[in-house]
Amino acid sequence: MNQKANSNVMHFIGQGREFFDIWIVNIILSIITLGFYTPWAKVRKKRYFYNNTFLYSDNFEYHADPKKILAVRLSVIIFMVVATYIVSIYIRNYLVGPLIFIAILPSLILYKTKSDAEMTSYRDIRFSFNGTLEGLFKVLIGRALVMFASIVGFIIVFTWVRYDADLKAFGFNLLAFGIIFSSYGWFISGLYKYFVNGYQYGNKKFAADIKGQYFNELYFKVCLVVAPVFFALIFFGLIPLGLFSFGLSAFLPELMLDYYPYELLMSYYYDGFIPNFVEIITFPVVFLIMIFGITSYTTVVIRNYVFSQLQLEVTEQDGPTFEFTSTLTFKELLSLTIYNFALQFFTLGLGRPWAMINTVRYMTKNTAVIGDLSKIDKVD
Repeated sequence: MNQKANSNVMHFIGQGREFFDIWIVNIILSIITLGFYTPWAKVRKKRYFYNNTFLYSDNFEYHADPKKILAVRLSVIIFMVVATYIVSIYIRNYLVGPLIFIAILPSLILYKTKSDAEMTSYRDIRFSFNGTLEGLFKVLIGRALVMFASIVGFIIVFTWVRYDADLKAFGFNLLAFGIIFSSYGWFISGLYKYFVNGYQYGNKKFAADIKGQYFNELYFKVCLVVAPVFFALIFFGLIPLGLFSFGLSAFLPELMLDYYPYELLMSYYYDGFIPNFVEIITFPVVFLIMIFGITSYTTVVIRNYVFSQLQLEVTEQDGPTFEFTSTLTFKELLSLTIYNFALQFFTLGLGRPWAMINTVRYMTKNTAVIGDLSKIDKVD
């Protein structure tokens, strides 16, 4: 049988007005109960979205118990308070609490991932997650430290070359930005590789051959596009120079002036920085468009790539392997992102339920499972 002919597109039937009632009640009760209702709010929200998401005429289900979620959250809070207090007796440092949280963060993420997977089902078959704590530590802490080291290294080198006012300094710093973006791509690729390959559906494992080089090249390309655009906006005065005058002499040495803090502050009021309403208006708009553009582009490219590599491996007795496709486009996702932002901004946040519905509906209609789903029985 030709698997390509069996393309099963997901669909979502939730409605904004319907979800708004759940959303507003969740917020009100969470505030009244000082946060104790949030586990019930989480379960109600997930059940609404799961129950309204369909694949091959069957919907997903969420089975979590809010009481257990609350118990786990209270346990974590109590542990953090007690551990921080005990350690602070011997080590008087305000960094103790954050360091303890960072140390247990991988365990919390792993527990949440396993719990959410096990509480999710499709056709009465539960999902699961089999990733190890050691593997998550290597990705989350190990790769994060390498990425942090690259950023620190860039800052040190940037300080060293900032007064070298020539084209070589500009090129060097542009390359350094590229290295930072690439290291971030390497970090993200590790997360995707760890999580995607850790999931199971019943006794069937998900698998994806994710290449770290693909992510490195993606974020390096993003840097090569964003950095010149950013400096061009500064050059043409669409972004206030005063906001970026510190340390930018290495990038635009002929155009930039070195301001001391007091002189920079005074220049805003006496030299015309703040009264330039064009800069005031264009800066946040341009900044938001850049952020929306970057996140939309990377989301589309990464999601489409990961889904193209993803398979649900099954045994020979169960039939062929299932494949997945994602057909997001940059133009559509960027338009949706801008629309959702405007919807929430002009409704003072009350439009968020509709924004969430819009996003889930778009994602599901651009997601498909390739294979004969009729071969998946309701009892595994």
